[in-house]
Amino acid sequence: MDWETIDTDLAGIDIEDSTYKITTDQSIEPLVASIGAMGLLNPPFLFVKNDRQYVVISGFKRVAACQHLKLGRIRARIVNACIPRKRLAEIAICENVSQRPLNLVETSRALILLRRHVKEKREMQRVALNLGLPDNPSIADKIARICLLPASIQEGILQGLILLNVALELGSLEKNAGILLAELFTYLHFSHSKQREVITSIKEVALREGVTLVSLLQDPQVQSLVSNAELDRAQKVNKLRNYFRSKRYPQMTIFENRFQEQSRRLSLGENIRLKPPAGFESRDYLFTLRIKNLSALDSSIKTLQNVLENPALKNILSRNQK
Repeated sequence: MDWETIDTDLAGIDIEDSTYKITTDQSIEPLVASIGAMGLLNPPFLFVKNDRQYVVISGFKRVAACQHLKLGRIRARIVNACIPRKRLAEIAICENVSQRPLNLVETSRALILLRRHVKEKREMQRVALNLGLPDNPSIADKIARICLLPASIQEGILQGLILLNVALELGSLEKNAGILLAELFTYLHFSHSKQREVITSIKEVALREGVTLVSLLQDPQVQSLVSNAELDRAQKVNKLRNYFRSKRYPQMTIFENRFQEQSRRLSLGENIRLKPPAGFESRDYLFTLRIKNLSALDSSIKTLQNVLENPALKNILSRNQK
């Protein structure tokens, strides 16, 4: 038997030693209520650290709940002192996996914990598979890097607002830039595609202008948009995207703004749209009509005939927009 179940002093447990901690959930209220009513039904796993002080292998929240209840002694499963450290890691992981599916940060912690004691790759794959962890080396390597990322990036992952590949890219950016972006993405709930767009934009702008990513993110205009109380989240996201995009493509932004200005002068109405060429790289513009009957078609044709005489159309097609 790898452990024995005995009563032990709660004061002798070092709750601050997080060597084997995997869970990210810090809430203990449900456990406090449960243990207060029914007692500690599932004893935590402990290991003798030194001087009869115990380190928690599994059951951090249970121990914290018991401390909150000011219990003097609790039942605990004390792991044998001679047990290999690899076995301790396996117990910690197995205990957590058996209670719930692990989130990405917890999976990362589990992989890092296991890798401390399993060095051979094939053995690592075998043990990971047996414990329900990712056994594909490429995927496991990516996930393992998560718990090395700044806390703000990990929090974005936990909230489901930042995907794995984006998180790793944020972690590879210059100091503090990834943190600022993660905070921005989680605060405003940027979609994943918009996150990538912003990252690409500011990296290109920083490289071209020879400035830091942090300086771009701390620009007064950016901070003003983020703190603007008159804008909702969606409006802030769109304005920030447009701001970074304009810095990335300054000439195209000029074309877009002039196109919008001239388009308004065409008075096309609700059923006709004029679409510019992608990136303004060609001269092919597209008119689209929305009609329900012949009368609507006739009306649209008349509108287009009037547009032919509108100087704004000539300005658009010649790009001599003023």
